[in-house]
Amino acid sequence: MQFTPSQVEVAKLACCSDAAFSNLTPEDYADLQGALESVLRAVLAKDELRKSARGDNGRSTRWWTHPDVTLLCPLTGFPIWLLPYPPFKLRTDAELPGSYHLVDGKFLAMSMIATGCHEVCGRQMQASDIEAIDDYMHRRKLGPHRPGRAAALEKEVQKSSDLEHQAKARRELDSIVRLATAELRKLRYIQENRLHQINSMLPDRAQASLKSLRKSLLSKIDRTSLTVSKQSSASKHRQLSPSAISSAQTIISGGSSKASQK
Repeated sequence: MQFTPSQVEVAKLACCSDAAFSNLTPEDYADLQGALESVLRAVLAKDELRKSARGDNGRSTRWWTHPDVTLLCPLTGFPIWLLPYPPFKLRTDAELPGSYHLVDGKFLAMSMIATGCHEVCGRQMQASDIEAIDDYMHRRKLGPHRPGRAAALEKEVQKSSDLEHQAKARRELDSIVRLATAELRKLRYIQENRLHQINSMLPDRAQASLKSLRKSLLSKIDRTSLTVSKQSSASKHRQLSPSAISSAQTIISGGSSKASQK
């Protein structure tokens, strides 16, 4: 199969980091994209038919299902086209607002809250990035919790000299983290089940490529969250229980989903 320079370039840009992408060649990724595009179009067509059967005759206006949109989220490997909400435009450079990756914004926000990790796609998130994610979560009505609020509470826990105020901030932070972790559990379960259905429709080579890509992406997130959690625990910024930290790491890495074991 021959690939145009643009196809290979899209494949090179599909992942946020060379480390996550190194286990697939641009040609392998382009081959995966071709197989996925055909399957996803069939899945979306069936979704439209189901909507029509329910009496919803309005055509989908989901711009993120257009052919020129990157197929896979570079954070999770889940198809951007299948997100029930618009993806988040994550800037590749804080100084270049027109340069961005399309990512699962809900996953990004919940994982940032659950782990305290603000390093995404190879760079540290700035205040403007976190503000943009908070605004995205609010506009898309994806839940009440905001990474910005979690970050502010962490600072209060770290710097407040008022023990009562510090304890109150720690309790609120702990509550936010636990709820975000529970939301991640639901999100991972839903996505893993959807991917299991799609994977069975792919050719063997594409199945292997998708599995390899997702394993690389999610294990990278897991390693990062483990490092950040240990640092946070050591500095007493969060003081979350070991079980809460372990639960967040397991959910982010996909280990809690029964579908991922199939």
